[in-house]
Amino acid sequence: MDAYFNTGSANFADSITPLVVKQVQATLRGGHPYTPKGSVIPGVLVPGSNGVFRAFAFGDLPEDGAVSIEDGQPDPTVETLDADFITFTGTAVARSVGATDNAQARSPFALRTVIADKLAADIANQVDLTVSKLYKAATPALFGGTSNSTVGQVAAGDKMTASLLKDAVALLRGMDVPTLANGLYAFVANPYIIRDLQADDDYVEEIGKADPKAFLNGQVAQYAGAAIINAGSRGIVQTGQGTGSVDISIGTLIGADAVFAALGGLRILSATGPDKSDPVDRRDVFSYKGFLGSVLNDLQHYRFVNVAVATSL
Repeated sequence: MDAYFNTGSANFADSITPLVVKQVQATLRGGHPYTPKGSVIPGVLVPGSNGVFRAFAFGDLPEDGAVSIEDGQPDPTVETLDADFITFTGTAVARSVGATDNAQARSPFALRTVIADKLAADIANQVDLTVSKLYKAATPALFGGTSNSTVGQVAAGDKMTASLLKDAVALLRGMDVPTLANGLYAFVANPYIIRDLQADDDYVEEIGKADPKAFLNGQVAQYAGAAIINAGSRGIVQTGQGTGSVDISIGTLIGADAVFAALGGLRILSATGPDKSDPVDRRDVFSYKGFLGSVLNDLQHYRFVNVAVATSL
């Protein structure tokens, strides 16, 4: 039987406090860690395709290409823009939430508005989860410890350090990967990586000089050109993959245009009675559906760096 939020639902009568607390926690926790602003190139659903997205990217002009046009010198050679595109296929996805008429009438909240807000948040959440799985499947470029070059070589005690973060930033800068809109890269990691990084003497807390708005986007600090983003329980962990079956945590340094992603063909639907299945209009159902897809941007080179480490906790 389909589930509806109703007057018999657990804690319906005591819903005010937990709902308010949950909303406050969501606000403080911030946005979606693996899709920081500027890191995602939106894909466009190709009409008539079976869920195929296409996303375009334009290359920069070659460096040192400007020429002198003093009197007697020829005009510059006309150049063309380098453009490329990526196609990827999305998966049809949907989600529905239902509420009874009695719940809507007796709830202290406008349940239709609450449900609409939650569905909207879930759409962005699904995109973020899809992108995080791409980063999880990618091979790390840097490793905790000394001379380690694979995840399996990372042992207990091979923790995150300021030096590793500096190396990751240098790798992206060396490939001329642009920063995000805030002028920083985003280092997205679970709380255990961040805790070890904060224990490093070279790590600089941002609290005293950060823009307060940054904390609403999940940023807890910055160091070495990277905003430190707490991914919470969504942080990437490879269970038992290190030396001695130690768990390996992955921190991901993300630059601009690192991934193509989209939830295309999106439709927001509502089903209300009365009809044959609901003759007295007792139930409302709100849904979304669309094609969800993503792929890493590997045009010229990747625009992120994974760092594999063990953690103290």
